[in-house]
Amino acid sequence: MTWMKYLMLFPLLTLVCAVSAAEQRVPPQPHCMDVRQIGKTEALDARTLVLHQKDEKRYRIQLQHACPAPDNSLGVLGAADGWLCGNDGESLRLGDQQCAVTQVQPLDNAAYASLLRDRESTGIQTLSTVNAQARTARGFRGTADYCVATNNIRSWNEDASGVVVEVNPRRAAGKRFYRIELVNACPGLSGSPDLALVSGVGVGMVCGHPGDRIQLSRPDRRLVGSAMFDTSARSDGTGDAAEQARQGPMQRMDCQIRSVYPIEGRH
Repeated sequence: MTWMKYLMLFPLLTLVCAVSAAEQRVPPQPHCMDVRQIGKTEALDARTLVLHQKDEKRYRIQLQHACPAPDNSLGVLGAADGWLCGNDGESLRLGDQQCAVTQVQPLDNAAYASLLRDRESTGIQTLSTVNAQARTARGFRGTADYCVATNNIRSWNEDASGVVVEVNPRRAAGKRFYRIELVNACPGLSGSPDLALVSGVGVGMVCGHPGDRIQLSRPDRRLVGSAMFDTSARSDGTGDAAEQARQGPMQRMDCQIRSVYPIEGRH
């Protein structure tokens, strides 16, 4: 009877494996997007969209002509076997308009953050996010996709690519680690016990906008003579004056931030 039981199980296991293999869709080209997985559509301008898959992958979609979306409806036409690749004949239906697609580009966290930052920096009047649940507010949003709150830093460390900060994920849409890339080298990082983030636009977040910077400080040991350091005692009303007096003059250095984006973990 035992051998009969295994003979009966073999066809069942074969069927399960066949079903699993069928579910693993392989794109015809690496940059193609599975339109069956579209979860959200975000308009950056009248010719550029970001399509979000349900597995959190993102794709930049370039349209041939300006084609603003008047409402939340979205359709995909001409996508062979459900793949959107930017080939001839592919288009999006946005409301009652059909808009030809000219390019499909996968976006990692850094590229997506750059697009959002550029949108905010240029002040483009954008379209509302296409989402069945809600619309995104217009104007400066400072989302966790490309910004870090200046008062939400738990720890930080330096590596070859810049700085990695750890934040409270409850205040960052579930994200815990962020990469902060700097415009230039920041030699004071390795010897600084104190790091602060300073917003250049006064919104309590750093995103890579002009003026966003890392501010370093440490007691003045007179080891650094660079003009970038402010070695005079400073009391700006925001710190503990007694502590400043006890420590004496402080070395301070600002390092300009180029970009901010979430990463999976410590790199």
